[in-house]
Amino acid sequence: MKNKHAIFLLFLANTISGFSQGISLIAIPWYIVDVLENPKLNAYIYFFATVLSLFWGAYAGTLVDKYSRKQIFLWLNVVGASLFIGGGAYFYYANAIEIPLLACLFASTFLIFNLHYPTLYAFAQELVEQKDYGRITSYIEVQGQSTAVISGAVAALLLSGASLDLKFFTIEVPKWEMYKIILLDGFTYLTCIFIILFIKYVPTVNRFKEEQSLIDRLKTGVNFFKLNPLIFLFGVTSFTVFATILVNNFVLSPDYVKNYLNADANVYALHELMYAFGAICAGLFINRIFSKWNNVLGCIVLHFICAIVYFIFATVWSIPVFLGLMLFVGLCNAGSRVLRITYLLERIPNQVIGRVGSVYMVLNVIERLALIALFSTPFFSANLSRAYIVCFLLCLIAAIVLMFFYKGLLKIEKQKMDE
Repeated sequence: MKNKHAIFLLFLANTISGFSQGISLIAIPWYIVDVLENPKLNAYIYFFATVLSLFWGAYAGTLVDKYSRKQIFLWLNVVGASLFIGGGAYFYYANAIEIPLLACLFASTFLIFNLHYPTLYAFAQELVEQKDYGRITSYIEVQGQSTAVISGAVAALLLSGASLDLKFFTIEVPKWEMYKIILLDGFTYLTCIFIILFIKYVPTVNRFKEEQSLIDRLKTGVNFFKLNPLIFLFGVTSFTVFATILVNNFVLSPDYVKNYLNADANVYALHELMYAFGAICAGLFINRIFSKWNNVLGCIVLHFICAIVYFIFATVWSIPVFLGLMLFVGLCNAGSRVLRITYLLERIPNQVIGRVGSVYMVLNVIERLALIALFSTPFFSANLSRAYIVCFLLCLIAAIVLMFFYKGLLKIEKQKMDE
């Protein structure tokens, strides 16, 4: 594999920044649901962040394709460090956690995340040869979810504290104030800046400079899909698991754990850990499992499995069942992402990968907004089982659509771009 040193540094920076993002995305929602006892406010904040990402996502792809992916990573961490160190310092000196600022920090993490991963996959496509796309996407998934395990464990300790009574001594982990968690996130972003500065690489693909306006560059991504409708169909349909799982993790799960399972922050953090372990298994084994078949079949199978999991969530309220099934949720999300992204990297040129990904992102955000709005209505908020039935139906329909176009999707080859 080419550019091994650059890949190592990229993964190291991605691990550290993922650690900070993971803590923020766990700690802030749980603080609002548990400490403030306001799950509706958490849903509104997530909805607000998702609306912002709708417009941001459309623009982000043009940045990924226009500028150096290394420079984008660098500036993302500069912005993250500035916001979180500044926000944590403000909370400390004000001696209070102000919800508008906390919501903005959550939204900023969300927006950083929405540019981070398109840039990461485009950069990976630039660093390795096509024969290594499956390996690199698996590595990214294992690395990202391993980081989620660590950040989930740390978030649980910081949110609730812990006491471990050993035979000869006791280990005490005191509960952290929210401002300290925010500051920790800021300094992890700061660490990444210095790592990214040392990344050096030789691109494996050629990118040519485009002198188009923003609107014309956005049209390039849309026009690619007009010429390749089946690629468009595959991307949109195979994103269904991702959309429903994001809504579950950030909107449904905090309320489900708190008010339906009657559990505390430890169970909430543990469900994130179980999810991450499932995702790690997907990163390690999913390509091997479907190596004798193909990525499209893999996506179909995983959508069916995820549909079954949602149906069980809707009908069985049990902490052991919930935690056990979160392994399969992580497996389905990470596995379908590895298979989906590998399929797309093999067929979409690096020149337009950012803008094409933006189209997918915008449509996926619209789907999530619709789900959040739907699940916030009294009919669904009064009974989360109904929300999980909707998720069940969406994954089932997506699997059926992929089955219908299965043969056509297998015939698509690598597309070309004219300079």
